[in-house]
Amino acid sequence: AGQSIRELPSGDYRSYFAFVAQEPVLFTGSALSNIAYADAQPDRQRAEAAARQAHTWDFLAKTGGLDTLIKGNGGNLSGGQRQRLAIARALYLDRPVLVLDEVTSNLDSESEEHIAETLSALHGRKTIIIIAHRPRTTRLADQVIRLERGRIVADEQGQGAA
Repeated sequence: AGQSIRELPSGDYRSYFAFVAQEPVLFTGSALSNIAYADAQPDRQRAEAAARQAHTWDFLAKTGGLDTLIKGNGGNLSGGQRQRLAIARALYLDRPVLVLDEVTSNLDSESEEHIAETLSALHGRKTIIIIAHRPRTTRLADQVIRLERGRIVADEQGQGAA
């Protein structure tokens, strides 16, 4: 608190962010190992809570819960399931800033709605940065900043603003 962001070592700075890419990276292993990626002692309760919050538990519970086998790159999952599993991983990290890069660009409306519900539940609890081309994706935003060629062309209140 009271410290300039420029004074933080880059490792400390990065520890504030959880990132979800348009094409999530998933690997062969259990749902638990994918959600709790790089955690030497995965917390099953925390992983299940993250899966439930990301609406991933809906399909995991039917196939073995956290022990469900995930194939490399999520080959046995739909696009929406892969994306929600990646969001569960970000939620498991429990970082104050969540960055979502085009997470709804290739999803069906049901998966997009599940992600919107997750983001709505996080509203006011985390800073969420959404990078998106589709205006529908930003409907929950408090502030929308439109960029063109790296420059701000519009800065406006979003629909989610109080």
